[in-house]
Amino acid sequence: MFEGTIPKLRKDLDIQPIKYENQDLILLHDRKSIAKAPVVVTPELFTILYFLEENLTEATFREVFRQEFKIDNVDNILQQIKDLDELGFLESEKLKEFLKQDEAQYANAIERPMITVGRSYPESKEDFLKFMEDLFQKKQSNNNPKNSRGIIAPHLDLSLLDYSHRIYAAAYDAISQTEADTFIIFGTSHFAFSSFYMFTEKPYSTPLGKIEIDLEMQKQIFEQSTEAFGDNYLNLLRIRQIDEQAHRWEHSIEYAAVMLSFLNQNKKIKILPILVGSFHEFLLKKQKPIEDKLINQFLEIIGKVASNSGKKICWISSVDFSHIGLKFGDEFDAIDKLEECEWEDKIYINSITSLKPDLFFEKAIIDQDKWRICGLSPIYSQLIAMKPKSAKLLDYNQWYEKETKSAVTIAAISLD
Repeated sequence: MFEGTIPKLRKDLDIQPIKYENQDLILLHDRKSIAKAPVVVTPELFTILYFLEENLTEATFREVFRQEFKIDNVDNILQQIKDLDELGFLESEKLKEFLKQDEAQYANAIERPMITVGRSYPESKEDFLKFMEDLFQKKQSNNNPKNSRGIIAPHLDLSLLDYSHRIYAAAYDAISQTEADTFIIFGTSHFAFSSFYMFTEKPYSTPLGKIEIDLEMQKQIFEQSTEAFGDNYLNLLRIRQIDEQAHRWEHSIEYAAVMLSFLNQNKKIKILPILVGSFHEFLLKKQKPIEDKLINQFLEIIGKVASNSGKKICWISSVDFSHIGLKFGDEFDAIDKLEECEWEDKIYINSITSLKPDLFFEKAIIDQDKWRICGLSPIYSQLIAMKPKSAKLLDYNQWYEKETKSAVTIAAISLD
């Protein structure tokens, strides 16, 4: 059945406990859509998949079940694992083959497709417009700004109506009357890290049509950074590059794009989407990213190009805040930490509204990623490049997922 080792379950799947006809099951969903449809497995099979050791052969697998569980025939279990591999749910040669095929196909695509459409928001124009109108009805205040120079907004799943919509509405309402024609979007890169700042040349698809990339501004950023860093090609690759595959799979900027498409239905806009890689190495070194000469220079270049472009610019960070609980590797139920988590989040948020990016990152250094703030690098980058003069917390919320005893926190912040 397996000639070599038994492949392990992919780490980038969405895993959701569900109930169907009073039976507990585990839903596996591939956000990259390599596996074309979700599957459900029993908790028992999921446990086996989750705890499979590296380089485990079929012979050893059979022997473990024979010795530990007194089960002589595991053909059915192995066949189920084999079926999951054929569908693309396991880390195997089959998956590499699927990815290679998809990468070749995507290279010829004229625009970046919507990867969460249908699951997170409707695809049809009519349904999408109704969905967005309902979303903006959730905002809690009409006294917030409407023409901010920038915002910090969530990228929590748009399908979580009762949790995410209120915060999305607060954030994007703050730029609902902006005159901006180019939106610089810093997004969390959850999967890829080819460089600290990853760009794309492909327009972003939305239910209301595609949004073009501001290639002129992007070209200026690349030219000025090439000039600033000299002929050190490795330095350039470390800081910035075109990475179409990073954008291909990442939802953080997709959500910002679909929100902007709704707000600018009667206006032609462009975006400059920038996925930001992890700053974890700076946490470990207890060093602020701005102390890295290349990052400092590059963020200065982005700010300078934006200022000198003659365009009306709006800045966005599409980010979430804390991630806690069993789903994220903690050994506690997140519900017991929600109050403490909010207190810690508000310390981070206060450093943002006080316009102190160094304090924001110093807090993260002290915490050493305890709260897993996935927006750490985009927020820090936006504050340095944009140089806002004022900021205001508009709203804050926490999403608790009972099934996994985990939580994610989100906030809406305006920047001027």
